[in-house]
Amino acid sequence: MKSVVPVKKYQSCAPVTSDYRCSLKQTRRMKSMNNLPCHSTRKLPKRVALSQVEVSPKILKLVEGLPTLEETRDAWGYIYETGNSVLTLDRKLNGELHAGQVAGYLIGSDEPCDIKTRYDDAPKRHALIYASPRIQDKKHVFAVFIQDLSTRSFDGVWVNYKNIGKNVFELTSKDIIHFRDPLKFASNKINPSYTFIKPIKTSLSFSSFTICKSTGKRVAIKEVRLCKNQDAANVKKRVSLLREISVCMALPVHPCIIQTNKVFEEDDKIYLVMEYGYNGDLFTNVAEPVHSTLREFEVKIIFEQIAHAISYLHEHGVVHRDIKMENVIICDRKQLRAKLCDFGLSTFSKKGENLYSSCGTIMYAAPEVLNSSQDDFKGYGMEVDIWSLGVLLYSALTNSTPFLQMEIDDEENKNMLKSHILNGDFNFDHPAWKEISEQAKDLVKCTMEIDAKERYTISQVLDHPWLQDVENELTRESGVSRNPEMVEYLARRNNSSCSSF
Repeated sequence: MKSVVPVKKYQSCAPVTSDYRCSLKQTRRMKSMNNLPCHSTRKLPKRVALSQVEVSPKILKLVEGLPTLEETRDAWGYIYETGNSVLTLDRKLNGELHAGQVAGYLIGSDEPCDIKTRYDDAPKRHALIYASPRIQDKKHVFAVFIQDLSTRSFDGVWVNYKNIGKNVFELTSKDIIHFRDPLKFASNKINPSYTFIKPIKTSLSFSSFTICKSTGKRVAIKEVRLCKNQDAANVKKRVSLLREISVCMALPVHPCIIQTNKVFEEDDKIYLVMEYGYNGDLFTNVAEPVHSTLREFEVKIIFEQIAHAISYLHEHGVVHRDIKMENVIICDRKQLRAKLCDFGLSTFSKKGENLYSSCGTIMYAAPEVLNSSQDDFKGYGMEVDIWSLGVLLYSALTNSTPFLQMEIDDEENKNMLKSHILNGDFNFDHPAWKEISEQAKDLVKCTMEIDAKERYTISQVLDHPWLQDVENELTRESGVSRNPEMVEYLARRNNSSCSSF
């Protein structure tokens, strides 16, 4: 029996494309975008310690040349080098990312690579294998992709003996992968073949969905395991969960906010029954290659809904503190219905009282949040949500980030990213801005104002000229419109306000 080799994990920050900011398709899931070069010229980031790596599976037996495995719990796939070892692709890697990083495994000849190519003159960074969650047969599963990162014309990635080119290619079980042309280099010694194997147990343990018997609607079930060990991490997890529950259950229903319907507790688990989003998060819908790029008028429809959700929160004294594309759920991709979710960092804020906790996602964090370590730190208020909303708008419009993505495990890089944010070091040089209106640019500027006192309020955001023609000729031609539930809700609220005078 051959030995089993554990795989080291690789976390990549987004490649730099010339002087432009980092593409979202080149960040967490390494997607190419707008035909720009997607090859990083920067050194590879730090590695995750080997002690954190999931142990690779045992080969129980070989059937028709392929191994039958004793599967590990968190694998989203396995790579079997023919006649050699099995490498585990570990699902937990997704939970260890910072904003904009890639969850995947690097192939190449360079030292930090997970799978080493051993022939002469092999590319240092040849390819990347990574996963993306999706719904399939009423289960949460991982789709697995491979992308060619090589730069020379004669290098490439061959799947089932066909060159995939520079496209992102979705792998299916038993796909055969080569990193040299198998027709020219047929020997397994100089051109090893790798077989991708999907695990049999593919559903996620922490989340699922079902049909509510009373309403007949599909609901999501979020399962949270609470350890009895009350160390700092578990206390923080419990506090975050209780905060999410308290905020969600305290607020009345809003058409642009994911609703938590019920909460159940069982032993060391808590189950949150939540409204189900059919089409994933906004990040996935912007960055995934299977989706067409969102046009400005489509982003405008989605953005208006999230802006109204934030307006509703602020009216009720709630600061979200973690607004980002991953926390915007697309409930209907065709009709562009979107809702805000994840209130784990949300808190109630009394008028005139500042908040002092440093939290959120650094790429979306307002300058005043990053100043929390300063001696003259004066706290922050609801303005932090407006800054995050501006970053979200910039990212959704351009499929790129306003600030350069960096490996923030490195203290120097982390401080550099903070400096960019504190100085408001973003611009509109990305090619995508050439096709975007001046009004959209102005709204980004107004929401990403460094001085929190000068920054727009959510009311000013909703009154901005860019949002005054959400429905226009383009929306009518495309058959989309404003969210009718939101429009009806706003009409009811306005009528109620008028009747109270």
